[in-house]
Amino acid sequence: MKTISHLAVSLLTGLFVAACGQQNNAHPDWSEARTAMEAEGQVILAKARAALAHQDFETARSEVGQLRNRCKLAYDARNAGILLLDSIEIADAQSRLAEVNRQLDTAVPPSDSLHALQEELTMRVNFFKRKLAHDKGKQ
Repeated sequence: MKTISHLAVSLLTGLFVAACGQQNNAHPDWSEARTAMEAEGQVILAKARAALAHQDFETARSEVGQLRNRCKLAYDARNAGILLLDSIEIADAQSRLAEVNRQLDTAVPPSDSLHALQEELTMRVNFFKRKLAHDKGKQ
């Protein structure tokens, strides 16, 4: 299954790069280096989004980290990476919260540590939702 998704991402990446090469530079004020890094950044973002869709949060975070390290001039891609990272954190916390809620439903008596973790994860979800709204407002 992962092989198929990696193949799909690679195919989409190739199509994206080919399309970028065929059109005129939409941003003539950008340097060639920035244009290349923006294209690479979009490829990396696509990989991170695919990992997020498969709930592979560590890979998604790692891809965004690669974007930050490899594409220093890709300001647009890096800004999109910030928003994507917020979404990754929300999805990860929501996934963990759902698991804790399932455990609380079956635990007799409910564990105090699970209640504390539930509260912490709820606060984390709310924090990243507010952060995502704030980051979207800055763009």
